[in-house]
Amino acid sequence: MRRFPTTFTLPHPSSSPTLIRHLHQRFFMASTGDRLPTGLPRTIHKDVLTVPGASPASKALVERLLERDREEAHCFHGPGFHNHLSHHLLAAYDLGAPPALLQAAYDDGRRGLLPIFTSDRPKRTVERQNVHIGAENWTQFLGQEKYYANYLSFFSEEVKRLGGKGAYEYYIFSEDANAFKAYMLERFVGGAVHPLIQMGYAIEFGSDAMVAQALAITAVHNAHEPRVFSWNAHESSAAKTDDSDSTHGGYTLLSIFREAYTSDVMIPVLPYDPDALLSKRTKEALTPARIVEIRRLTSLWSITPTLTPAQLSQKVEELFFLATLLFAGVGKKGRKERLDFFLMHVLTSSVFVPTLVNALESGEARARLLGAFLPVTLGYLLVRGRPRIDCELIMSYTASPRPP
Repeated sequence: MRRFPTTFTLPHPSSSPTLIRHLHQRFFMASTGDRLPTGLPRTIHKDVLTVPGASPASKALVERLLERDREEAHCFHGPGFHNHLSHHLLAAYDLGAPPALLQAAYDDGRRGLLPIFTSDRPKRTVERQNVHIGAENWTQFLGQEKYYANYLSFFSEEVKRLGGKGAYEYYIFSEDANAFKAYMLERFVGGAVHPLIQMGYAIEFGSDAMVAQALAITAVHNAHEPRVFSWNAHESSAAKTDDSDSTHGGYTLLSIFREAYTSDVMIPVLPYDPDALLSKRTKEALTPARIVEIRRLTSLWSITPTLTPAQLSQKVEELFFLATLLFAGVGKKGRKERLDFFLMHVLTSSVFVPTLVNALESGEARARLLGAFLPVTLGYLLVRGRPRIDCELIMSYTASPRPP
């Protein structure tokens, strides 16, 4: 059997002739050594699809394509972009896409993705990491994307042991998994909330294999600024406030955002540079005073482990309204529509909150999930220049979708 090297560098497609580009896209299938089988079933299941039209053939195909993406491709590519291929495939399948369209979506989305064993993304170096990640050392490699494949192997075994939902709840929300500044929940809502979105698809479509994938993605992400979350307030060097003693229970999200708009502390960094890197804007925006203010505003939204199903539903409905307004209602009348890329992720991630909340057994975990969503949203509002919601503007749009 021909042996392939364990370390190599891929040529960049943009600087290569057509043949090299073609070979670059075909590289994943060069040998079985380029894949990482998870040992978990490829099957997906959703009780009711959004749009009728799925067939046994389309279901079988999308399962195969999802498995190929999961076992062959890294979760990052380019200058820090995320691999959205599984999201595209499942959204298209849920909307009734036939097999030919699913295959076309896969072929198009696969372009530019990197092999699962990519160890240096800027240099496009591929090298297996000779490290066994297990229960005794899994927190030692967090935030390092070169260990993505190792984490996928580890979490696949944990999903076999705990079940998909059990692994999700334990590794994202348990005190043990978040001890010693592992920050798994903060990683879960990091990276423009992509790990949460991945887990949302996994739970919604009943895929244990995708749960393992989502946990691996979470593990290699950086944590969203930990100090904005109330449970990490002791780590902040900022001046203390009485936010931990707040007993307000009647504030809605819209009233909280009204306070955010009038707060002298939440004035964004000026001049506003819309083209600045998110990491740069986040570092500049999240000063100690603003971190304390975000925690204070978050404390006004009463989220407790004892919320009833009806109360949880009301909180989630508030999230939906707020996320929609932030995405589609922050433009200016008479100007081109403003559809902010990062505020868009607040909306697309909020869609999965009901699924993710309902999958949790613990009231404490449900409260933590909702409690994590608001400070992230307030942070993105600040980082993106605190754009104002104009309800009249969004209500002026047609209710019937139409092409541009």
